[in-house]
Amino acid sequence: MACIKRVLTRVTLFFVPWVAAALTLRPYLYLPWGKKYGSLVVLFCAVREFVVVSQIRAYLQPIADWFASLGTPEPIVHWGHPLMMGIVVFVMGSYTAWAGWQGRVGEDVEKKAENRHTHKRLALWMFTFIVLGYTGGVLSLVMQGQPIFESYHFWTGGLVIGLLGLNGAISFTKFGGGKAFLRTTHAYLGTATLAIMFIHAFLGLKLGLAI
Repeated sequence: MACIKRVLTRVTLFFVPWVAAALTLRPYLYLPWGKKYGSLVVLFCAVREFVVVSQIRAYLQPIADWFASLGTPEPIVHWGHPLMMGIVVFVMGSYTAWAGWQGRVGEDVEKKAENRHTHKRLALWMFTFIVLGYTGGVLSLVMQGQPIFESYHFWTGGLVIGLLGLNGAISFTKFGGGKAFLRTTHAYLGTATLAIMFIHAFLGLKLGLAI
């Protein structure tokens, strides 16, 4: 039951976050679709627990063991990722968003162009650091002997990378040839992603204090 609840909650948080709270108020198997498809969810749990997780951990364990062999102090293993990613999220993320909005709503044409250029460069570096930090965070969990997929911090991190990738793709197309609605989508999607990054950081702090 616990595994079913975790799987359904995570799927909900990825695709329909606005109904997650409502779903968690009731035992999933008592929902109409839960009774009909409960066996499939159980099967998915089994695959997830015994195939996917074990294989991914098997790939990551040798890498984690190599880093562990370097004699890295435990406080760095435990808090190095939160510290560095906190800087990326709160400092770099906030400034990148600020530069983007200044390039959108500023009054000085020359300054707007400069802010857009700054936003574009910073966003690419921020995405790179977040992907690397995501990998480092997973390795940190493996090094500490913690489960990989058991926290909302992990899943919100994946959501952030997906949203940043989508927003980057919108920009890469030059907003579909300069379409205003794509520029607006890019701006508000980026702002929403930054808000999720803040939530992600809070969940990471909570996880760090719990393990």
